[in-house]
Amino acid sequence: MNVLYIKVKEESKFHKAINKFREVFKRIFCIVDLEEIFNGYIASVPINIKKEEHKQKVEKINKNTTVFEDVVSNRGNIAIKNLVSNKETTTLRDFILNKIMQIKNCIIARKIKKIVNEKNIDGIVLSDDIKRNTDFLDKLIIRKKHKTVKSSEKNLKKTEVIENLNYATNNIIKTKSFIKERKIFFFDGNGLFEYIIYEILMYIINIQNRKPELEDIYIIANNIDEVMLGNIIFLSTKFKNVNIVSKNIGKYDYIETLVYNNTGNSVILLNNKRKSLRRAKYIINVDNSIKELNEYLIYRKAIIINMQLGAEKQENWKASKKAIGQEKKRNIMILTGFEGIFVNSFEIDLNDKTKQFFKEYGLINITSMSILYESFLNKKENFENIREKIEDAGFVVKKLYGNNGIIDENEYKRVNLTDNEAKKYY
Repeated sequence: MNVLYIKVKEESKFHKAINKFREVFKRIFCIVDLEEIFNGYIASVPINIKKEEHKQKVEKINKNTTVFEDVVSNRGNIAIKNLVSNKETTTLRDFILNKIMQIKNCIIARKIKKIVNEKNIDGIVLSDDIKRNTDFLDKLIIRKKHKTVKSSEKNLKKTEVIENLNYATNNIIKTKSFIKERKIFFFDGNGLFEYIIYEILMYIINIQNRKPELEDIYIIANNIDEVMLGNIIFLSTKFKNVNIVSKNIGKYDYIETLVYNNTGNSVILLNNKRKSLRRAKYIINVDNSIKELNEYLIYRKAIIINMQLGAEKQENWKASKKAIGQEKKRNIMILTGFEGIFVNSFEIDLNDKTKQFFKEYGLINITSMSILYESFLNKKENFENIREKIEDAGFVVKKLYGNNGIIDENEYKRVNLTDNEAKKYY
């Protein structure tokens, strides 16, 4: 796989005049530094990014005017809207700087597209700094221009600042000039989900002070691919029972024989919507939608690891289906009468040896560990080989994210009931 890492070019630490001149020259002429590495390329782009996001400062000038300072954008423009005239003003200096920045972003975006096509790039990793530059993202991924606010909208009761941090990331569309006939995806780290189910389960079970060999795991899936099959075989050696729940259960009869021949363990096939998940404490939702999940009678205090791989896998993780910069904010799943926990995403750490590997290429701090590690994995390898590499990398789950953000440890304890306590929630 050919991967392109796009990061902001770092300023030189040397103070020699010639080095300063080179930097200024590259920034003026929008020169992109391209470094080849073993799995692709690193593109360092000369974009000015304000790394620190400052909170909006609200300052009442009078009853009719309010000033908002928002420094999330490139130059920290001050937008002023008068409630009477409803006009937005900005300084001439800021206006000119923004126009120059937009032109530079356009030039750099074109150069990146050229690299993508000439180098046959398959996947892209964006640094966190790049994700903050929504104008550059627009020009890199989106061809359509933003719709401007209509002048007829004059009935505002209070001042507004147009904060567009997430606009580009939530409205990404496919562009023929960018990806031609090939499928290109943006790494978000969630591609690791199906390879680290065991680590996620153990993170939860350890907090609950339970023993995995005494626990049943339930996998609900419409389709089981080779990776999930590898998971089933692997998990059957770690937990008391692995139960497969599917409306297509008839075509998975062979799994029982396969697992037994490989491990000597058995799996249980289920398809009863009223009984299959009634006592399930740990559920792995592979590809069922919320509508499909609501058809089942589910234990109300269950923990559901929500992989949501159905539509995303079918689209091959295309940019048109991703929300760049929103890796921890996946689709919220709500079940009727459900009092348990949805696990939608994760945060990981790796051992020093693996982190040193990223550091050598200058990638260690550009984005999350999960995104970096996913980009280095060759998913054409079989499940066993990838699992071996994951274990060698010293994978540690640091946090899990649910519908409301980071899941507190007390939440896992809240749903950690004894068998007798759990009966009233069946």
